Amino acid sequence: MNVIRTSIALTNVEPRLAVCAAKAAEANGIRALWLGNPRNSGQNAVDPSFTTATAGAVAGVTQAIRIGLFLTLGETASPLRLAEDIGVLDNLSGGRVELSFSASAQGNGLDQAAQLMDAWDGWQIPDDEVVAIVPSPIQPIIPCLLAGEAKQGDLARFGSAGVLSIEGEQENSERAAAYRHVMMRKLPFSNLSAAGSEDKAIQQIQELRKSASANGFREIMIEFDGLDEAEFTDFAAFIGSVIDPAMRCSELDIPAIVKDAWQMA
Repeated sequence: MNVIRTSIALTNVEPRLAVCAAKAAEANGIRALWLGNPRNSGQNAVDPSFTTATAGAVAGVTQAIRIGLFLTLGETASPLRLAEDIGVLDNLSGGRVELSFSASAQGNGLDQAAQLMDAWDGWQIPDDEVVAIVPSPIQPIIPCLLAGEAKQGDLARFGSAGVLSIEGEQENSERAAAYRHVMMRKLPFSNLSAAGSEDKAIQQIQELRKSASANGFREIMIEFDGLDEAEFTDFAAFIGSVIDPAMRCSELDIPAIVKDAWQMA
């Protein structure tokens, strides 16, 4: 089994909920929390500055959880300023930042994303001078994903970038085999009791596991777009105690994990 991590994506949530959610996620052993929205267009658009500011608040109340940022660069975002913000955030968090860029960004969005990732090696200014961008991130290389319809040429520009496949998008098996592949999914229920029955919960979780195995996913990113702190607390406990171990154990052990959790619910 290649799944090495279960994470949570908070899409379109307010900063207050993101901070509360981060504490609950870390308390339940969730290894990464993603902020922003990979479907970053129209009414879903999230300004990168809003995402980085929220991530700073999350870093201040957590110790170990990885902090992922969904960023779409374009007319409203300066890669130079974002490189500075991300450098500060990586230092503030102790080297816990990860990034995801939208490969379907219009215009020169991916060009700016590539500039951002190269910025800490030096930023070219007029007269062919190169200046250092400070502070540099703690991490030598910040892990990076491309969301959307990333092509081989796009991936090559970002070196070791991985691919984020969002539910409903067409999979690319060649792409999945060549790069770190992450899937983002919504669960049909946000806690165990909402599944309706123990057998139904087992079936749904087994299907999730089979999908991950069949596609060689290295990470399962579970989407949460609710508005209630109590709802997220239950959701985080469910992900940490049921989904995460179910993705890492033998498939034969999934029924036992669900049965134990069901009895405690």
